[in-house]
Amino acid sequence: MASSSRKIFVKNNLEGIQEIFGVDNIDHNINTIESLEKDISYVFTSDIENANSMKLSIAIEMIQDIQ
Repeated sequence: MASSSRKIFVKNNLEGIQEIFGVDNIDHNINTIESLEKDISYVFTSDIENANSMKLSIAIEMIQDIQ
């Protein structure tokens, strides 16, 4: 969802709004979470429930860091 918002900002050339709200920083954090999700999925393929719990806790920590 946040990624979709970023695309809308870019599409409408609202660079000033991106800078004000730190969209580039948010986008970087989204990419980091997606990358971690892939890594964790590979590591825990035998234990999907555990992997999903870990992904969620990492995402929550990163969101708290952003706030």
